[in-house]
Amino acid sequence: MVPGNCKNPCHHRVVRISPTEAVVLNSTERVPYLLIVEVLEGEPNLDMSKMQAQKSLSRLLHDEKRIRQY
Repeated sequence: MVPGNCKNPCHHRVVRISPTEAVVLNSTERVPYLLIVEVLEGEPNLDMSKMQAQKSLSRLLHDEKRIRQY
């Protein structure tokens, strides 16, 4: 669960939604699902340099590739 509410607001950024870890659960009435979302907590850093952005993206892609190998 992601902490945060009206009394204690905090910012979260969705980094990745992994389609390989999403699961549709069995139910006769509805279609419940489990969705894994990777988030970063804290104030968004909008002044990220291009180099930092490329490193972050490359790290995320590497992690995604590693997860798919399992």
